[in-house]
Amino acid sequence: MEVTAGAMRALLPKLAELLKDEYNLEKHVRKGVKSLEIELEMMHAALRKVAEVPLDAR
Repeated sequence: MEVTAGAMRALLPKLAELLKDEYNLEKHVRKGVKSLEIELEMMHAALRKVAEVPLDAR
């Protein structure tokens, strides 16, 4: 039992570090997705404005 407890003491900090890294990665990914969403919305608005211009005026 003490061997198991010793192994757990070594593994728990490593597991905590992995979980923290995973959380930070998810946070960065969410920010990246939000940034892309905003960029696509702006591109869509610009394309709608261009589509409103008559063909002979382009």
